[in-house]
Amino acid sequence: MLTLIRAEILRNRLGIVAPIIANAIVSALTALAFYFLISVNSPRGIDQLAAGGPRAANLIQQLTVFLFIAGVIVPGLVTLVAVAAASVERNRTSYARWRLIGASPRQVSVLVLAQFGLGALIASLAGALIAIPFLGLGSRYLLSVTDFGVDLTVAPSLSGLLWTMGLSIAVTLIGAAGPALRIGRIEPIAAIRVDQHVRVRMTWFRWTLSALALFACALTAASAISESSTGPASSAVLLSGVFLLIGLATAAPVIVPRLTLFWSAIVPARVSAAWYLARHQAAHRISSTTAAVVPLGVAVGLFAVYFGAAATWEQAVGASATESRSNALQGLVLFAPAGVIGICGSLAVLLLASKASQHEGALVRSIGARRSDLIWLPVLECVIHTCTALLLGFLASVLSTLVYSVSLVVNTGTWTFVVNPVPSLALAGIGFVFLAATLAIPRLITLAADGIQDLGRVG
Repeated sequence: MLTLIRAEILRNRLGIVAPIIANAIVSALTALAFYFLISVNSPRGIDQLAAGGPRAANLIQQLTVFLFIAGVIVPGLVTLVAVAAASVERNRTSYARWRLIGASPRQVSVLVLAQFGLGALIASLAGALIAIPFLGLGSRYLLSVTDFGVDLTVAPSLSGLLWTMGLSIAVTLIGAAGPALRIGRIEPIAAIRVDQHVRVRMTWFRWTLSALALFACALTAASAISESSTGPASSAVLLSGVFLLIGLATAAPVIVPRLTLFWSAIVPARVSAAWYLARHQAAHRISSTTAAVVPLGVAVGLFAVYFGAAATWEQAVGASATESRSNALQGLVLFAPAGVIGICGSLAVLLLASKASQHEGALVRSIGARRSDLIWLPVLECVIHTCTALLLGFLASVLSTLVYSVSLVVNTGTWTFVVNPVPSLALAGIGFVFLAATLAIPRLITLAADGIQDLGRVG
């Protein structure tokens, strides 16, 4: 078993390195959040925050908890699960070879989980250690949204490191468990077939988790509507939006393919051959498309939910320019980590799918596609990924802001509904640049040779 794992690591470096890098980034940000959380609630931290007055400790503790849960943990969980599933899907042929040489389905599943567990162990330890030099910078970053004038000494702790490693390893194994069990049942004949893109189906576990998240969303939305004060109501709306995004992400195998195919049909095939090819490839690799959309979509959704609620509150109470700037800064501090995690997760998924993408591009060129269409093809694929992520995020934002508007009507008698798309569009734009570079550069390299030679090189 160890020989198989070692051989797979040496043969499939990209398939191993991409998940490890994504895991290390998530682990580093999780470790920072853990260290903040532990320091804020330590006796020393409480004494330091007490110097800012009675509101300082309460507000900063709330910010730290919300940063930990909504800014790091939720997008981190979604990203690790998506990357693990995409990595298993990428290596279907390798796992079929294991079956071909005599490994049983159980042995294949155990080997896959062992491979992911080892990678998660290395990545989580590296991430937790990488976070230590940035503790001072992170503390100033967190406190930049307050005007209490307090200092918070954030120190690394063994408990924070262990919690980070344990959470990262557990989530990675949970995310890889379903794909590992399914890949264990792969037929040995798949080792000599052309790679097949298998669509991920909704399992009973996904249905249950999605239903629980949506039920929690409904409960928190009801709490927001019944809340008489706008401050607690806005907090309940944000929590409701987080639960809604979890429900949408869990049900992504049902939602994302239909959403992608529905909106991308706006451009007829006769208008743009490149768009038709990009849409067809996104549909052909729909599992990879879904896995790439979800991390970025959750990050965009978190931005959209927060800034939509903030803009609605500002208009309802007639907030000053200073209050608006404070809300904007607080949103960036709380959800910038989520943006980093979401972009890195989508990048990791696209890197895992790069070989299949290059092969399909070479195949299209070999049958006579125009060079200009092939140049635009990866860019348009990224447009499809990014716009689908935006639609997913804006769906959550509209529903959450609608809940807040109903709450305002119930408690103040005035209707206010504002959606602020600018921060979400900015995040999506940054994500698009990175995704386009990830897809376009390998594709442009393959265009340097003839189509048949490309097929031989990437096939």
